[in-house]
Amino acid sequence: MKFIRSYLALALLAGLALVVPGLSGAQDFPNRPIRLIVPTAPGGGTDAVARSLAKILQSQGVATFIENKGGAGGAIGLAAVANAAPDGYTIGVTGPDALTVMPQLMLPSELGYRADKDFLPIAQIGDTHYAFAVSSTVPVNSMAELIALAKARPGQLAYASQGRGTAGHLISKLLESRTGTQLLDVPYKGAGPAMAALMSGEAQVIATSPASLKAALPTGKLKAIASASESRSAMLPDVPTTGEAGYPGFIVSAYWGVIAPANLPEAVANKLTELVMAAARSQEMGERLSAMGGEIRPRGRAAFSEFLRADAQMWKKAVVDGKISLKD
Repeated sequence: MKFIRSYLALALLAGLALVVPGLSGAQDFPNRPIRLIVPTAPGGGTDAVARSLAKILQSQGVATFIENKGGAGGAIGLAAVANAAPDGYTIGVTGPDALTVMPQLMLPSELGYRADKDFLPIAQIGDTHYAFAVSSTVPVNSMAELIALAKARPGQLAYASQGRGTAGHLISKLLESRTGTQLLDVPYKGAGPAMAALMSGEAQVIATSPASLKAALPTGKLKAIASASESRSAMLPDVPTTGEAGYPGFIVSAYWGVIAPANLPEAVANKLTELVMAAARSQEMGERLSAMGGEIRPRGRAAFSEFLRADAQMWKKAVVDGKISLKD
């Protein structure tokens, strides 16, 4: 009789494991390698943050490997996250482009996912801001001179964006609407290729992270002309802000965070948040973001979810106010 009761108890637990999502295997999560999808080509801020996160997780005993899935402004990589099994073993590190920017311009059928329903925000790691630069082949040294040249050569100055519909692309459209200029938008598969185009002279203008600009400045192949921030960047202290350049309020920031497929078991989601928040607060991540001109901004699931909603609304307003369309 005792044996029968024990057998029934085990059977009940097994049944609960099937009925209650995540009950089975959640307690020992993670017990196999985690795939960390980066929706950009290697190089650039998001890739650097992801690699630092993977390294820190490895040091915590969590086997992690990076998979770069660039293209379509990050939508290909995020679609892979959205369509992955909701078990915690496939997650993504992302910035605003494909998560809160592109959904304001494209339909879910075009993206391959519903940004507000197909992901579970896990945690925010940090943020940074954008800065403008021009190729050294362009005869300008300030924002005012760039705008004057763009007005003199409408549609001729190639602006290197990180892909159609990305924040970098929208920034160019915001710049056009604010200054009455017209640029030639040329999309690339991420920040790395876009920077390479600028340095080769294939493109003439870019908006990217201060770290990317600082690293390239010694080559003499580009010139930083303005920082789209409230105060001067510690990484580019000699570069004036957009406000100082005569365009107050033209401030654009970006974030880095971790997302997972929707319907992730609560216990697994909590464990991932715990791991990512610990990594975000580590000295190594702080040093990495500082080197990139960014700041640690750890937010847990609830706070990160609320932040993403606000960021999406901000970009939606920018699209409406700037009358921005991918059909331009």
